[in-house]
Amino acid sequence: MPITINGSGTVTGLSVGGLPDGTVDSDTLAATARGKILQVASGTTSTEVIVNSTSYMDTGLSATITPASGTKVLVITDQQYHLERDTDRAQIYVQLLRGSTVIDSHTKGFLSTYGGSDSSVKLGGTNNYIYLDTHGANGSTALTYKIQGKMESTADDGKCKFQEGGNVAAYMYLMEVAA
Repeated sequence: MPITINGSGTVTGLSVGGLPDGTVDSDTLAATARGKILQVASGTTSTEVIVNSTSYMDTGLSATITPASGTKVLVITDQQYHLERDTDRAQIYVQLLRGSTVIDSHTKGFLSTYGGSDSSVKLGGTNNYIYLDTHGANGSTALTYKIQGKMESTADDGKCKFQEGGNVAAYMYLMEVAA
């Protein structure tokens, strides 16, 4: 059957596989899909990690995605924590990394609790991140995102437990967004 383009712009006479290879490629599709979710990757852990250092440590939560060039990655996390210290104040700082590069950081005691003098403090909750990353990857590079934390002070048994007791799972979702 011959291929016909009529006056309204419709094409007739094509069948599945009727276009030559390379006629429509991922770049062509991505150009028309701006703002659309192209792929989703995720990571989860329920392994307890105790952050008891004033230097950044991995919290056990990470995920990997291989995005196309010219796209962005939306990072969403949901991670349980339990902050404690045998004194009147405890703070932990958290940061989001792409590979070894810090891309966002809560450096002002993002998770903190205060008690009265001579009292221990304990606080549990959820650390959530939502971050849109302009990654600069070339389309064949796998990107790993992860969360790290550090204590303001480890004196008086200061620590933060992520996924405490292994009873609660933490999640990270990576969504490639057409830019």
